[in-house]
Order: sequence, then structure tokens, then C-alpha cells
Amino acid sequence: MKRIATAIFLIFNIIQIIDAQLPSQVSPAMYAVPSYRYIAEMTDVRIALADCRTNTEPDIAQLMRRYYEPTILVHPSILSNKQQPDYMIVAASSIVETTTAANMIRQYKNAGSKVRCVLLLSNYDDNDAWSEALTAFDAVFISFAGDDAFDELTQAFFGGIAVAKADEDPAMSAAGLLPMAQPKTRLAYSTPETVGMNSETLNQIDNVVKKMIDNKAAPGCAILVARHGAIVFNRCYGHTQYDRQTAVTSDMLYDLASVTKATATLPIIMRLFDNNKLQIDNTLGDFFHTLDSIKRDITIEQLLMHQSGLAAGIPAFMMCVDSTSKPLPFYSRYRKSNFTIQLEPRLYLRNGLKLKNGIFSTERNEQYCHEVTEQLFETDSFRCFVNTTIDNVRVGKPNYTYSDLNFIFLQRIVEQTYGTTLDTLFDLMIAKPLGISRLTYRPMRRYKQRVIVPTENDIYFRHQQIWGTVHDQTAALLGGVAGNAGLFGTAEELAKLGQLFLNKGIYGGVRLIKTSTVEEFTRRHNDNNRRGYGFDKPEFRDGKINPVTDMASPNSFGHTGFSGTLFWIDPDYDLIFIFLSNRICPNPYNNKLTSTNVRSDIHTIVYQSITE
Repeated sequence: MKRIATAIFLIFNIIQIIDAQLPSQVSPAMYAVPSYRYIAEMTDVRIALADCRTNTEPDIAQLMRRYYEPTILVHPSILSNKQQPDYMIVAASSIVETTTAANMIRQYKNAGSKVRCVLLLSNYDDNDAWSEALTAFDAVFISFAGDDAFDELTQAFFGGIAVAKADEDPAMSAAGLLPMAQPKTRLAYSTPETVGMNSETLNQIDNVVKKMIDNKAAPGCAILVARHGAIVFNRCYGHTQYDRQTAVTSDMLYDLASVTKATATLPIIMRLFDNNKLQIDNTLGDFFHTLDSIKRDITIEQLLMHQSGLAAGIPAFMMCVDSTSKPLPFYSRYRKSNFTIQLEPRLYLRNGLKLKNGIFSTERNEQYCHEVTEQLFETDSFRCFVNTTIDNVRVGKPNYTYSDLNFIFLQRIVEQTYGTTLDTLFDLMIAKPLGISRLTYRPMRRYKQRVIVPTENDIYFRHQQIWGTVHDQTAALLGGVAGNAGLFGTAEELAKLGQLFLNKGIYGGVRLIKTSTVEEFTRRHNDNNRRGYGFDKPEFRDGKINPVTDMASPNSFGHTGFSGTLFWIDPDYDLIFIFLSNRICPNPYNNKLTSTNVRSDIHTIVYQSITE
């Protein structure tokens, strides 16, 4: 068997690359009591790891936390019934280590614990001495893969590797453990060659990213490729900012911008369809009776396909400006002495504009109770004003116009239907069942700022480095939770959602969305619009800009994000491609990432690497 390292570190000048490659095409054995079930639904599951090996390499906890971050590392002797986990995972590599762990497990169980105890074991033989020790466990996974044994055992436990039914074993039978099979239900970690891809071709991505960083199209990025249910390329490059003080690592959360639409809002909308709480021909008037008559006639289909006629967004910043603070005009097409703040390639803002009095404060208190950024808070009345402005936005002809407001109205439908906020619904309905942690709204509630990648240095509105709160201005004024933006996450956690869609709505043995719903939402619906229901798709019309490589199949789908992100799924190739960057740090009008085709060039290399 090939010897595969758990992580490969390659340094190219300023580039730090992390490439996790672990085995996937292996067959560890599994024995379990008849009542044992593989781990599926992950909501609030508690998993503890007791590493009883004398030699604790490789680091099992690191890999376990990639599958399920809340996994804790403990010793069985210090657990009490008040803090008992649902699963106690024990790692051992000899009869002595197993017996020692078994004695502690028995004491734990004798105290009334109902924990399911699972043994990950290497160097097993069928000696009768094992029988007594094995009776302490509800399941035993065995591997003889040498140095790779515990990598594959960990993946097998979580369902990254399928386990075929083993042969009968006398010691196992005496311990009440029967040979059992377990399906592959989650992503594995492997090498490109095991899934019909070429490593040397994929390594060409390094050169494209180096040019990207040298050209200052983005200070760094994270790139992930998965195929046939295995992550085979997972590298981090560069730094979080151009000062090069902090290298990008795989556990860092990026502001996903509009990728939020496809990964947070859409899955919940799809579940509404599954539960017959929403139909494609429902209108906004079915949910909101106070809207004007034109808006009440807008259908769910029009919202999903950006054909509602709603404006692209609201002028979030100008809504906050004191219009008497400076004379008109506020904008100029050209840079001048009084217009030095660039908003777009050919749009400059007048210097010295002030925000309205009484709507913002740098401190949270009873009056200024809603967070806009970590250092800026707004009044409840202004939050209401923002929502009223959205209600009253103009409606044009129902032609294609990409609009954030479509997904803000979809957010309102979701929240009204379920009676709680979108971030809460995402956690309860999507993230927790799949065991996802580092994919969340308002990440500063859970994580330190150092593991969140910064975005814009906002010099005219929020007057601070945006770091840990959403960049999108409208989403910020809505408290960081919006249907169009606000989700932060890592490439590995996004990959779990990608596999959910590739599997037509099921991941980890948990079905969240019906197959027919996934198929309906991800297909194209008319010849005048490339999009599916909410998902973006490859451009098929001449003269139009393609959001991805021309090699992507017509059945592929995903979404891009303003912050420099891309999430793309191709069922024809059983392929997931994720590109995360903060190209808007520190300047949101830096468009080099797009103008130099970085994402599509890397996406092309991914397809070129496919050999079978």
C-alpha cells in the first residue's frame, strides 16, 4: 500500500501550501454488537477521543475534527456521567493498550453510562487473550495498513471509507461482536490518482496562484477539489493580508459573499418545497399582504431566477449619509481633489460626507442595540427603515436583473414560515445534521478573529478594517444575517454541502432534500436565462461572460461571490471545485482576480487533470 502523509507542506516564496492527502481505497474490518449503528445524524452529537496508544502518531484528533469539529480529546478515567459523550472512541495498537482502555471503559459503564464505545485498532491477531478486553466495546474497527492504519480507521468510523462485511472471528464472537458492513456516507481524503486525476497537472495550480499573489489580485486563497467522494486537493496559499504576517490555513473562515445564496438560503428554500410549504408559482402576496400590488404579483420562480424586476439592491451607504453635510453632487466620474474615494472603476465619492446623527454609535447600548460591525451599532428604528426601503424599492420589467433583494425576500419567506431567523434555521436544518461547524453567520460569536480572514478596509462608511463581520453593506445593516450574504466558512465545510448536492440531497446517511428537488433547482429553465433556481450555471449563449471554465458541463451549477469566492459542482464529472479568497482586502474595487481569469484558469486545470 502506498505510504501517504497526512499533510504535505510546500513553500513557494510567499506561498504556504497545505495539501491533505489520506488514503481512501482501503477496507478496514468492522465488528459490532447487533444494536450498533453507524453515526449519521450529527445534531448535538458528543464525540470523545481517548488515544491510548504509546505512540500517538499520526494525530487522530486532527483528522476527527475535520469530520466533526466538536470532537474532544479526553481520557476515560476523567469522565463522569454528567459529561458523558454519545461516542467514546478509543485508539489502541496492542493487546496491552486495549486491555488498559477496556478496564477504564468498564468502570465508566458500570457507573451508569450509556455511551457507545468504539475501538480503533491496529496490530490485532485472533489470540484468545483479546476476548475479555473486547467485551468492553460496542464496535471495533481493525486495520493492518501500517503507518496509515489510524488515518483509514478514523475515516471508516465517520463513513469516509466503506467497510465490507468481514469474516467471522472467534475472539470477536466470544466478545459478542459480529462482522458487519458500513456504507461510505461522507467525504474521504485521498490522492488524485485514486479518483482518476493527475497530481502533476493539479500542481500547475501553484503557478497560477503565485502569479495571482505577485500581481496582487488577492493576498491569498484556499482551493479544494473533490471527486468521486474524496477530497484530493486541499491547499492554502499566501497570507490573509498583503503585510504577510499571517499565513492562510485550512481552518480559516472566509466571507463567502453571494455564495451564501446557494449554500445557506437555497437549501432551506428547497426544504420548504419538499414539505409543500412553498410552490414555484406562489407569489410574494401569498406571504406579505402589505406590499404594493406590483410586488405582490412577483412569483417565487421569478425571485429564484432573478427575473422579478426588483432593483439590484438598495443604496445602503447613501441611506446613512447626512445629505446636508456637503453640497451636491456627491459623486464624480473622475478623480478630483474633492472626489478621491473610489467606489467603482469610474465612480468617486465626495470627501468628507458625514453619517446622519442618531442612527449609529460605536458602543452597544439600549438605544443602539443592533450590530453593524464589531465597533458600530444602529438603532432599531433605522433597522426598520432599511426594511421599509427594501419593501418600497422600485420594480421594473421582469427581465433578467441580478438582484440581492430577490434573496432577501426569500429570506423573509423562510423566516416567516418557520418563525425564527435565517441563521438559526441554517444551523438547525442544514449545518448541525451534517456535522458542519465552520460554516456560519456572524462567526465572531464562535471564533476568534485570528481564524477569520479580513476583507475591506472601509475608509468612507464604517471607517474600519472589516474583519469578522459581513462585508456586504446591506447585509451588515440587517445585522449580518441576510439571504444574499453573511455566511462565513472554510473550503472543507463547503465541500460537505457540495457532496450533499452531488448525492442528490443526502450526506452522512442523512437525507435533507429530495432527489427531485435537487434536480429541479439545478437545471436550466429557459433559453433566455442561464440560471437554475437560485444556482448559477455555465453560460451557453454567444457573447456572454461565463462564470466558470468552458470545460464545465452544462449540468454543472454553483455560485460566485463578490469577495472572490467560487463554489461549483459538476455531476457529469462527479466533481467539486471550491475557490476562496479575499480579493477585496483591502480594496473592494480590485478586480484583477476577474480581469486575469484566475478562478476560471484554475478551474480549467482541474478539468485538464482528469484522466478517466
